[in-house]
Amino acid sequence: MLKKILLYTLIYIVISFLMSYNEIQCALNGEELCWYNLIGKFIIFILLIMLFDQFIKPKIFKR
Repeated sequence: MLKKILLYTLIYIVISFLMSYNEIQCALNGEELCWYNLIGKFIIFILLIMLFDQFIKPKIFKR
């Protein structure tokens, strides 16, 4: 489980750098709102991935 979370965190970081570099620059400059935005997106991303792993993936790959 920890390996999956670390992998998903790495994927999130790469996607964030590729798609919203300006937002990351804003957060690195110390803007609180940008930090809240990044943390909120990360939490939602992890929750959606966990829901996918537990409920949707087993239904798709039934054997």
